Amino acid sequence: MTDWNEAEKIYAKLHKEGDITWKESDVIFKILYDRIFSKSLSREDNNKSQKFLKKWLDSILSFTGHGKKGIFLHTIIHNLKERYWNVPYSNYVEEMFLIKDIDINIRDHLLLEEKDKAVILTLKGRDGVFKFLNKKISRNLAGRKYQKFDYRYNYSLTGSGSYSKEMITDRYDKYFFEIYRPMTLTRIGFDDYVKLDMNNADFTAACVFYGDKENKEVCRLSHLYEKAIEIMLDMGVPMYAYSITPFNSMLDSLFDMFVHKDYAQEAGMIFNALPYIAKKDIFNSGVRKHDRELSDFVAGIITSYMTKKEKQEYLNKDEWLEMGK
Repeated sequence: MTDWNEAEKIYAKLHKEGDITWKESDVIFKILYDRIFSKSLSREDNNKSQKFLKKWLDSILSFTGHGKKGIFLHTIIHNLKERYWNVPYSNYVEEMFLIKDIDINIRDHLLLEEKDKAVILTLKGRDGVFKFLNKKISRNLAGRKYQKFDYRYNYSLTGSGSYSKEMITDRYDKYFFEIYRPMTLTRIGFDDYVKLDMNNADFTAACVFYGDKENKEVCRLSHLYEKAIEIMLDMGVPMYAYSITPFNSMLDSLFDMFVHKDYAQEAGMIFNALPYIAKKDIFNSGVRKHDRELSDFVAGIITSYMTKKEKQEYLNKDEWLEMGK
């Protein structure tokens, strides 16, 4: 149940002070969320929500039009029109077009850092979402499983001769988390992560398709990158593939990678070295991605660079002793 007095106080504060707190942003976002999704919203509350959101979004549109950035941006669902909600547009058509104009202002005035534009983030599993959010924001107000890739289903033949419906994302040993709101990563504390600037189509593809459960034949460089990402994640290297666009299909998607700054240099070196270290005869030779031989080969490259990193850290602390000395 919305406390409309509180909402009006937050609106007044926005105009008086120019911004709001994270907690206050949740109050406003919940109004937008309920307007789109709630099936129990009374007609009176729906009308109040529509009226309030009109003036709230008009204010944000004005602020962003003048190049102003603030926590107030955390009250919208960016790229709202391009997302999949399974509810009629008529539920939120006015808000949808206002937010579209706000998104244009955000892009034109470069109001958001790369991390704060993220729409999809890949995690090890669903259980990792709560840990990732770090108790800084409610799961329900942060996001959900990304559903747009699962528009189309695969039908698999079962042992009984019938067909079962399989989600596209079920093929992957990872969790696609859809982030509703801009600035979510800033809120939870993501300052120590940097984007890996690889400028490499094979690496971009690997960021999309790593975690594929199928033991496919290694045919291209992107398959080696996938294997490297999977091994590094298993080693505990903090890294997250992400997209700033709510794509319809994985085949059309463009993903990049955030890596913790303490591992960014080594990760970049590993991914840059792979094309030169890997023998060309490995491709289309019958070697498969989950074969032990390939896993050991890629893990050896990763371990080599990570060992150098650990050695340097010890050297910096005067704690490394060479064996045999």
